[in-house]
Amino acid sequence: MDASRQLEFMSADFAIAQFALKALNDKELSEKYMERTRFWKRLYNPETKWIQSRNQDGSWKPLEHGFMEATYKDFFWMVPYNINGLIETIGGRDSAEVRLAEYFRRLDADYGDDWYASGNEPCFGFPWLYNWVGCPWKTQDVIRRVLNEIYVDVSDGLSGNDDLRAMGAWYVWVSLGLYPEIPGVAGFAVSTPSFPHICIHLPNGKTIVQNSSKDGKPFITSMSINGKTCKGTWIPWENLSDGAILKYTTSDKPNTKWGTQISPPLYK
Repeated sequence: MDASRQLEFMSADFAIAQFALKALNDKELSEKYMERTRFWKRLYNPETKWIQSRNQDGSWKPLEHGFMEATYKDFFWMVPYNINGLIETIGGRDSAEVRLAEYFRRLDADYGDDWYASGNEPCFGFPWLYNWVGCPWKTQDVIRRVLNEIYVDVSDGLSGNDDLRAMGAWYVWVSLGLYPEIPGVAGFAVSTPSFPHICIHLPNGKTIVQNSSKDGKPFITSMSINGKTCKGTWIPWENLSDGAILKYTTSDKPNTKWGTQISPPLYK
């Protein structure tokens, strides 16, 4: 089976594992599916330092083979439930930051290009990877670049197909400054909201209110939740589910000390 298809199935397996554990309290079934999520390690080739497809006999296919509607440079990052583990395989944060910098040199890739494809669904969550390497200001910078360069108010102003309104939904999440980075996990990776005041009405009658600087500057310099300083770039859903007030201070220059320590749930 091609690597891209296997990676997508593993993300689905992870979501099933979380449902089995959290909704059914079935630890045995959850672990069965969690074990399958770890198969991505079998696709990692330490010689090339990329994820690759394999032949039936276990040998490696050519690096470019087996990636549907994207490249191996895109699909390498499709392990959202174990981003830390993925980063460790290539030598840690510094190595990952170098790889991401090369990847985000442009934002308008077509299926065969080796830079970021902002209009392609498999790539939607990748700007937040910088949060995991301790450089959240680079997440904020990439997102602002996408909004300025890709979402253009003209008749053909999108870089990709708004398939089932996927690009529109991405724009809404980005505008909120919260993104569901890990499918199957209730929580959000943080970026800069696009508006000075946002109010989200929850089904339980509570609200999430977000207030930020009115100047529209892209970089977060400080953040609080219900008056308590927030230094991380991951917000668990339980911190928001009963209503919350989020306040952001922003600047046109990055605060390289804010958000360098994230605390998402870890799965191995």
